[in-house]
Amino acid sequence: MEDKSKDGKKYEKVVEEILTNYSKHKFEVQYSHHTLPDGTKQIPDILLTELDEILSLKTQTVSGTVDQKIAHELSILQDTVEAGNASKATIVLHGDGWNPKVKSSYMDPNHRFRKVCPDVDVIVHDEFLRRYTTKEVVDRKDGLDKFYDT
Repeated sequence: MEDKSKDGKKYEKVVEEILTNYSKHKFEVQYSHHTLPDGTKQIPDILLTELDEILSLKTQTVSGTVDQKIAHELSILQDTVEAGNASKATIVLHGDGWNPKVKSSYMDPNHRFRKVCPDVDVIVHDEFLRRYTTKEVVDRKDGLDKFYDT
């Protein structure tokens, strides 16, 4: 059986490379940022330091139950912002394995979670590229292939 956790780690490395080479943003990766109510440490994927914004990277290459984990991530990230440990957070969804209805509902600005988690945004990878990288990356025709092949 294929280890799906490797997909997530690979995507994290791809995003780190993109930010390093094609973004003006300074960032930190995998740092202990906030203690959750249950006493565990939250370790966000990326903190854009000058924006004080957490990026939580989620990749899903095959269908599965990870769709329901978005709600939990929204809650954790909102708690982190409310505790003063970030000014905002963004969940970046990557891959073709997301349930399309679930994915679009979380990205809907009128979704019920937006009322309880107003400081957390949910976007797809292409929107991540538009917001946080140079026009050079956004205009690429080969998408992520170049990054996955390196």
